[in-house]
Amino acid sequence: MCNLLEDNLPWVNTLCTKYMGSRQDLEDFKSHCFVKIMQYSPNFDPSRGEGTTFISQIIRSQYFRYLEKNSKNKEFVNLGNSDTAVICKEVTVSEQLTKIIDSMPQDEQEIIKSVLDGKTFKNISEYMGVSVYQVRLTYKKATKRIKQQWKK
Repeated sequence: MCNLLEDNLPWVNTLCTKYMGSRQDLEDFKSHCFVKIMQYSPNFDPSRGEGTTFISQIIRSQYFRYLEKNSKNKEFVNLGNSDTAVICKEVTVSEQLTKIIDSMPQDEQEIIKSVLDGKTFKNISEYMGVSVYQVRLTYKKATKRIKQQWKK
Protein backbone atom coordinates (compact mmCIF):
# COMPACT_ATOMS: atom_id res chain seq x y z
CA MET A 1 0.00 0.00 0.00
CA CYS A 2 1.28 3.44 -0.97
CA ASN A 3 1.89 5.81 1.93
CA LEU A 4 0.52 8.96 0.33
CA LEU A 5 1.67 11.36 3.02
CA GLU A 6 5.17 9.93 3.37
CA ASP A 7 5.72 9.82 -0.41
CA ASN A 8 4.61 13.44 -0.84
CA LEU A 9 5.79 15.08 2.40
CA PRO A 10 7.91 17.81 0.70
CA TRP A 11 4.91 18.74 -1.49
CA VAL A 12 2.61 18.90 1.56
CA ASN A 13 5.07 21.14 3.43
CA THR A 14 5.48 23.44 0.43
CA LEU A 15 1.77 23.75 -0.22
CA CYS A 16 0.87 24.35 3.44
CA THR A 17 3.55 27.04 3.64
CA LYS A 18 2.26 28.62 0.43
CA TYR A 19 -1.25 28.90 1.82
CA MET A 20 -0.32 29.97 5.34
CA GLY A 21 2.72 32.10 4.57
CA SER A 22 4.61 33.01 7.71
CA ARG A 23 1.64 32.84 10.05
CA GLN A 24 2.33 31.67 13.56
CA ASP A 25 -0.14 28.81 13.28
CA LEU A 26 1.52 27.18 10.25
CA GLU A 27 2.59 24.11 12.23
CA ASP A 28 -0.94 23.58 13.57
CA PHE A 29 -2.33 23.89 10.05
CA LYS A 30 0.25 21.40 8.71
CA SER A 31 -0.60 18.93 11.46
CA HIS A 32 -4.28 19.23 10.71
CA CYS A 33 -3.60 18.66 7.00
CA PHE A 34 -1.41 15.63 7.79
CA VAL A 35 -4.28 14.08 9.75
CA LYS A 36 -6.78 14.77 6.94
CA ILE A 37 -4.45 13.34 4.30
CA MET A 38 -3.99 10.17 6.36
CA GLN A 39 -7.75 10.01 6.90
CA TYR A 40 -8.55 10.32 3.17
CA SER A 41 -5.54 8.37 1.81
CA PRO A 42 -7.48 5.05 1.65
CA ASN A 43 -9.74 6.80 -0.92
CA PHE A 44 -6.76 7.64 -3.17
CA ASP A 45 -6.67 5.64 -6.40
CA PRO A 46 -3.41 6.14 -8.36
CA SER A 47 -5.14 5.11 -11.59
CA ARG A 48 -7.46 8.13 -11.26
CA GLY A 49 -4.82 10.82 -10.80
CA GLU A 50 -1.63 12.03 -9.21
CA GLY A 51 -1.07 11.97 -5.47
CA THR A 52 -0.11 15.66 -5.53
CA THR A 53 -3.47 16.58 -7.07
CA PHE A 54 -5.32 14.57 -4.44
CA ILE A 55 -3.29 16.20 -1.67
CA SER A 56 -3.72 19.70 -3.14
CA GLN A 57 -7.49 19.37 -3.04
CA ILE A 58 -7.42 18.26 0.59
CA ILE A 59 -5.13 21.12 1.62
CA ARG A 60 -7.17 23.74 -0.30
CA SER A 61 -10.35 22.50 1.31
CA GLN A 62 -8.74 22.56 4.75
CA TYR A 63 -7.46 26.08 4.14
CA PHE A 64 -10.92 27.43 3.33
CA ARG A 65 -12.29 25.68 6.41
CA TYR A 66 -9.44 27.14 8.43
CA LEU A 67 -10.33 30.65 7.21
CA GLU A 68 -13.96 30.19 8.13
CA LYS A 69 -13.21 28.86 11.61
CA ASN A 70 -10.22 30.92 12.69
CA SER A 71 -10.30 34.25 10.91
CA LYS A 72 -13.57 35.70 12.18
CA ASN A 73 -13.09 39.16 13.62
CA LYS A 74 -9.38 39.22 12.79
CA GLU A 75 -8.14 42.14 10.76
CA PHE A 76 -5.45 40.45 8.67
CA VAL A 77 -6.04 37.43 6.45
CA ASN A 78 -3.49 35.81 4.14
CA LEU A 79 -4.77 34.13 0.96
CA GLY A 80 -1.57 32.32 0.10
CA ASN A 81 1.08 34.99 -0.20
CA SER A 82 1.77 38.55 0.89
CA ASP A 83 0.47 40.02 -2.38
CA THR A 84 -3.04 38.78 -1.68
CA ALA A 85 -3.29 39.84 1.95
CA VAL A 86 -6.34 41.98 2.65
CA ILE A 87 -7.94 43.78 5.55
CA CYS A 88 -11.41 42.64 6.60
CA LYS A 89 -12.79 44.79 9.42
CA GLU A 90 -16.56 44.53 9.69
CA VAL A 91 -17.45 41.47 7.63
CA THR A 92 -16.22 38.07 8.77
CA VAL A 93 -14.13 36.02 6.38
CA SER A 94 -16.86 33.41 6.10
CA GLU A 95 -19.43 36.00 5.08
CA GLN A 96 -17.01 37.63 2.66
CA LEU A 97 -16.09 34.32 1.02
CA THR A 98 -19.75 33.29 0.77
CA LYS A 99 -20.64 36.64 -0.78
CA ILE A 100 -17.88 36.31 -3.39
CA ILE A 101 -18.80 32.73 -4.28
CA ASP A 102 -22.52 33.61 -4.53
CA SER A 103 -21.71 36.41 -7.00
CA MET A 104 -19.88 34.05 -9.36
CA PRO A 105 -21.41 32.34 -12.42
CA GLN A 106 -23.35 29.17 -11.55
CA ASP A 107 -20.80 26.71 -13.02
CA GLU A 108 -17.95 28.32 -11.06
CA GLN A 109 -20.02 28.28 -7.86
CA GLU A 110 -20.82 24.62 -8.30
CA ILE A 111 -17.20 23.64 -8.89
CA ILE A 112 -15.81 25.69 -5.98
CA LYS A 113 -18.43 24.34 -3.57
CA SER A 114 -17.79 20.78 -4.77
CA VAL A 115 -14.03 21.12 -4.26
CA LEU A 116 -14.64 22.55 -0.78
CA ASP A 117 -16.76 19.47 -0.09
CA GLY A 118 -13.75 17.30 -1.01
CA LYS A 119 -14.93 16.06 -4.42
CA THR A 120 -12.34 15.28 -7.09
CA PHE A 121 -12.29 16.97 -10.49
CA LYS A 122 -13.29 13.64 -12.02
CA ASN A 123 -16.34 13.33 -9.73
CA ILE A 124 -17.33 16.90 -10.52
CA SER A 125 -16.94 16.36 -14.27
CA GLU A 126 -19.13 13.24 -14.18
CA TYR A 127 -21.80 15.04 -12.15
CA MET A 128 -21.78 18.13 -14.38
CA GLY A 129 -21.45 16.19 -17.64
CA VAL A 130 -18.31 18.03 -18.78
CA SER A 131 -14.68 17.02 -19.24
CA VAL A 132 -12.16 17.00 -16.40
CA TYR A 133 -10.20 19.56 -18.42
CA GLN A 134 -13.21 21.91 -18.45
CA VAL A 135 -13.62 21.49 -14.69
CA ARG A 136 -9.94 22.38 -14.16
CA LEU A 137 -10.18 25.46 -16.39
CA THR A 138 -13.33 26.65 -14.67
CA TYR A 139 -11.79 25.99 -11.25
CA LYS A 140 -8.71 28.06 -12.11
CA LYS A 141 -10.91 30.87 -13.41
CA ALA A 142 -13.05 30.74 -10.26
CA THR A 143 -10.07 30.82 -7.87
CA LYS A 144 -8.62 33.74 -9.81
CA ARG A 145 -11.97 35.54 -9.52
CA ILE A 146 -12.05 34.89 -5.75
CA LYS A 147 -8.54 36.34 -5.31
CA GLN A 148 -9.43 39.40 -7.42
CA GLN A 149 -12.66 40.02 -5.50
CA TRP A 150 -10.89 39.47 -2.19
CA LYS A 151 -8.41 42.26 -2.98
CA LYS A 152 -11.22 44.81 -3.35
